[in-house]
Amino acid sequence: MQSSAKKIIHVSGLPGMPLVCALTEFEQNAQDIADFMQDLLPDFPIIVVAADPDWIAHNTFKFVRFIRDQQTHLNAAKLIMIGRERAANSLITVLNSEPSLFSDLILLNPLDWKPAPANLNLTGKRILITWNTPLKTEDEHRLQAYADSFRALSARVFWNVSEFSGDPAFEAQAMRTFIA
Repeated sequence: MQSSAKKIIHVSGLPGMPLVCALTEFEQNAQDIADFMQDLLPDFPIIVVAADPDWIAHNTFKFVRFIRDQQTHLNAAKLIMIGRERAANSLITVLNSEPSLFSDLILLNPLDWKPAPANLNLTGKRILITWNTPLKTEDEHRLQAYADSFRALSARVFWNVSEFSGDPAFEAQAMRTFIA
């Protein structure tokens, strides 16, 4: 996968801790995301993957195999996946094809999305949806429909919306509470 992703950053953590995989479409953001995640979750092994969302959509099997190999190598009990905006949409593509891959999913400001297939079983999965920009009525309805679609598939959905535009402390607190 190394040749297909723009950049992959590994941060060590304690053995047996959950593996955190953050997905970004921007190579220049990868190191900042790794640093932020390491400050937020210092004991967790972290992988940041910078890859084009269209590449993920067309190479889901390859991406899933890479993540499973990392999880096995690190002896991680569970996998927490994180994505922002278009990267969050890429995680939905992965969820639709491999729901068993992860136990927790964090979607930060998810953009346009397609509902998960009705036959998908998300029992035991936890999903956090955050939105940290001013929320318009149409965005609120869209995000509520998003959360309801996951709930209909038996996922436990957590919803955090901030009135404070672009407040990174809001997202950090929401993720810390969700992961704890």
